[in-house]
Amino acid sequence: EALDIVQDAFAEVWAVWERIRPDQAKAYVYRTALNKAANHRRRQKLWQWIGLDAESSSKHNPALDLEQKKLQEALKKALDGLSRDHRQVILLARFAEMTYVEIGEMLAIPPGTVASRINKAIQHLRVALKDWQGEWP
Repeated sequence: EALDIVQDAFAEVWAVWERIRPDQAKAYVYRTALNKAANHRRRQKLWQWIGLDAESSSKHNPALDLEQKKLQEALKKALDGLSRDHRQVILLARFAEMTYVEIGEMLAIPPGTVASRINKAIQHLRVALKDWQGEWP
């Protein structure tokens, strides 16, 4: 996985190499690699929380596993019901723990738009997951 992260970072740097100022090249390469690693860590955390990670299942309580699996399926279905724009911002904000400013920079939208999309996504998720309120494991 580490090699994939490094390869992705260098591919990204290579694509914009001509636009990078020579005095900032080292910092740009370093920052790109660091961001790729951080994004990978955030994705792993998200997949583990949603339950798409094999290590996340509990071997101790089958009843809890079943309830958690049902909740994960309901959450995945609710997330799939969001528009692409709303799904992106809610995943980045709530699961990848990015700030509105970071999300805005990543998606090239103002932080106010990020906030608006997150609010709409939360409204949709509340409706979609209304049967689960108060039952989160």
